[in-house]
Amino acid sequence: MTDTRITLNTSKFDAMLRQTGHSEAERVPIPDIFELDFRMLEQAPEWQKAIIDKYESLRQILMDAVSKEFASTIIDADEEELFRYMAEILQEELGESFDEDVPMFSLAIDNDQFNCYTSSVLFADVLTSLGKDVRVLLVPCHVIIAGKTCAFETTAVPSGATFPLQEVGLRYPTWQEVSVKGLLGVAHEWCGYFLATGDTFNEALVEFDEAIAINGDASSYVNKGVALCEMGLPDAAIECYDTALTLDPRFAEAWSNKGSALCKKGLLEAGNECFDKALDIDPGLVQARSNKIAALIALNRLEEAVDCSVRVLGAHSA
Repeated sequence: MTDTRITLNTSKFDAMLRQTGHSEAERVPIPDIFELDFRMLEQAPEWQKAIIDKYESLRQILMDAVSKEFASTIIDADEEELFRYMAEILQEELGESFDEDVPMFSLAIDNDQFNCYTSSVLFADVLTSLGKDVRVLLVPCHVIIAGKTCAFETTAVPSGATFPLQEVGLRYPTWQEVSVKGLLGVAHEWCGYFLATGDTFNEALVEFDEAIAINGDASSYVNKGVALCEMGLPDAAIECYDTALTLDPRFAEAWSNKGSALCKKGLLEAGNECFDKALDIDPGLVQARSNKIAALIALNRLEEAVDCSVRVLGAHSA
């Protein structure tokens, strides 16, 4: 079933709201069409935006070069030599030299997307695929890779990019090891998010499917559902939200988005129940609250809609 457009007449609601001492200007914004929430990754910095267009080609170039240079010795290869060799190959391929003042690969690629995150993932992806034991470390505002004896900053000038592994704790007060595969999934999800927010939905679905294949977590299903719903496919979107809720029953955005998809099909009562479940989990989820008010208005349950709005306004003024 395709999207059912519902036009809300809020004039009676606004009149009743004024009787409570509140004006239309104060009330929660009410969508003309039920809106959706993308699941943004918690504390995800700007460098997690995307898998860059050149990733696969650069990966193959590095795979071929490293395999040829180190052949069967890669597992026991000197890590400092290996890391620097890869940096030199990549630098040569990008056609840019390192700048001491701005020592970042990102300057060599459009949109400043090839940075500590994408380059660390690329290096670690290549090396682990070739059997070399390396790790990706998240440190404050930065990402590095580490082998058995030394660490490497992909965005540093090659001459100073490597340092002894035991210095990681001295240079960075905290660090966390993450999987290369997991980071690739996160990057695909961010790429899907930015494509979808730019209304490039078919391409976004490809990226969300990549993220699902790698990580299979609830947020990827929710974001895929948003894209499907925006494409006028609420049934397919609901399937995604249901899968997300199977993985995480307390996923407030999934409940809220399922409610929006149901409302888009004209199933207002069922949608309202989903908004209630979302708000039980996260009372501060604004989109769920505004969509609930819209559903109540559409159902002509105006007193409930006013009560819901007034409670929000009271909470904001407290």
